[in-house]
Amino acid sequence: AHLAVNLVARLAVVFFFVVSGFVIAQSVDLNRRATSGFSGPNYFVARCARILPPLLATVAITWILYVVLLYLGWTFVRWGAAERLVYVTFPGEQLQAIASLTVFGDLLGARFNGPLWSLVYEIRAYVLTGCAALALFAATRTVRMAAVIFALLYIGALNLWPWHWHLRPRQ
Repeated sequence: AHLAVNLVARLAVVFFFVVSGFVIAQSVDLNRRATSGFSGPNYFVARCARILPPLLATVAITWILYVVLLYLGWTFVRWGAAERLVYVTFPGEQLQAIASLTVFGDLLGARFNGPLWSLVYEIRAYVLTGCAALALFAATRTVRMAAVIFALLYIGALNLWPWHWHLRPRQ
């Protein structure tokens, strides 16, 4: 039963990323058609409107739940014979991650809102897709070059260069 749940969970994550990739590509295409090129500001506002309200609500709700559970003295829950799960959130670090487009900070709390890990990759995909769309479809050469330079700096800030992969700690 555990293997089946694990497989379904992994497939759900893959499905989420496939659907997310489709939505991102569709948003670029709709923006390009609507503006006869590509509007970076329109793309940025649309992506922020799509991801920020539920993300900020989740950060706020989990922080409020953390405070309530801490006040009640419910700082752990037993899940069968599993280890203790500590409810901790880090709203300052989460807001820093959002403001820096996930370059600094982390969206995770200590397991309480751990599923937010996937949004880190979605935000990064939004940023890099927007840069790629600007590099391909922007009206001026200056904007296209700026998009390429920003994308390279962003990749560098995230330490995503392939030659750095061997330096990452294994999890």
